[in-house]
Amino acid sequence: MAHILVIEDDPILLDLYSLVLSDAGHQVSIASDGVIGLRVFERDRPEIVVTDLVMPNREGIETIRLLRQATPPPRIVAVSGAPQANIYLQIAARLGADRLLQKPFRNADLLSMVESLVPPAKDHGPLRFVVLDDDPDIAFLNRRQLEKAFPGCRVAECATPDQAFSECEAHPVDAVIADHHLHSSNGIEVVTRLRDRNLTCPIYMVTGSSDPEIAARAYAAGVTRVFAPGDGHFAPMLRDAISGK
Repeated sequence: MAHILVIEDDPILLDLYSLVLSDAGHQVSIASDGVIGLRVFERDRPEIVVTDLVMPNREGIETIRLLRQATPPPRIVAVSGAPQANIYLQIAARLGADRLLQKPFRNADLLSMVESLVPPAKDHGPLRFVVLDDDPDIAFLNRRQLEKAFPGCRVAECATPDQAFSECEAHPVDAVIADHHLHSSNGIEVVTRLRDRNLTCPIYMVTGSSDPEIAARAYAAGVTRVFAPGDGHFAPMLRDAISGK
């Protein structure tokens, strides 16, 4: 299963696509145009985006171009029923759309195309997580969250970035939970280095600040989700992400 964002300005189609995908067991976020869609994407970081191409405020071609700049970028299904839809879809493909659908289409076609983009489940034994925090009490609490959400998982508590790098290189890692403020370095710099080492698993950043600039820099570096004060615990959302693999 996967987390999917559907961007569609027709409310009837938006409800229909959402129902088809959610009934198949996927987690679905929705948006009525490209402007809202990009906001929802930054908030939820879905793996797959289904977007119409002709919409008000920000059309789908520009939306796809901006989505492809994300780190990591989502897989994209471009949809169009506009006059000359074939031309629009060809442009979307050149900009990075992974799949193309011309309206009208069957619900089964949408579901099949989306599910062709869902990565296969990994099978490498117990789930493994890396917790990077130089406060041992917080690292312990984060480990306990993970052990409660994922019985039998393996959690490596790392107090320094070098320890985290070593753990990520030694074993397949299902997710990294990193503190934003570390005594020896900035957590965002650590995320950048992890992504530079081709680490593709989710990276969750925990911060005590509600500053939107911190979240923006974190997402630009490749963070999957930022957890600031008031956002609750990361484990339930991580559980949804892992179960969708």
